[in-house]
Amino acid sequence: MFVYHGRYDGSQQMRQCITLGSNKILLSNWLGMYQHAVRDCPRECCGVFLEALPADRQPLEWHACGNVQARMHAMAPERYTRSPEQAYLLDPKDWLPMQRRLDLGEARLAVVYHSHVEAPAFFSEEDQRFAKWGDDPVFPDTIYLVISVMGGFVDHWKTFEWNAGSGSFRLSEAGRERSP
Repeated sequence: MFVYHGRYDGSQQMRQCITLGSNKILLSNWLGMYQHAVRDCPRECCGVFLEALPADRQPLEWHACGNVQARMHAMAPERYTRSPEQAYLLDPKDWLPMQRRLDLGEARLAVVYHSHVEAPAFFSEEDQRFAKWGDDPVFPDTIYLVISVMGGFVDHWKTFEWNAGSGSFRLSEAGRERSP
């Protein structure tokens, strides 16, 4: 991952972007995602980055989503066993408009992110279970980003991608971001 300067959508304004895999994310959206993670503490935050299609190498669209894990845990604790401090579930009202765009071929799900609060960034068994349908990934080309929030600050992050050869998700990138 690195920050670069370049033209964005042909305008004269220069924007800073971050690369994550082959994706470009506006630095302002990356920092907004960090704010989302800290603001939602002690609950896990969640959201996505979409790539508009046809792909034209523009920065990804950021969509912070609500976490409805608390509601689902209260309604069906036997099915949704974890609290929102330990799990996330994208709010359907946030997800459905994006799903329509995916179904219509207008966008690609580039990144799914969520936070771990007072815990390291890792792709838990539960995270993997929700990212798969049986033994196959639901979105095989999607990066899963986990952000660790420690003491009220983003401490580090890790990304995980599907590895078809091993049939599992593997660590692909990591970074430390401790901020005061």
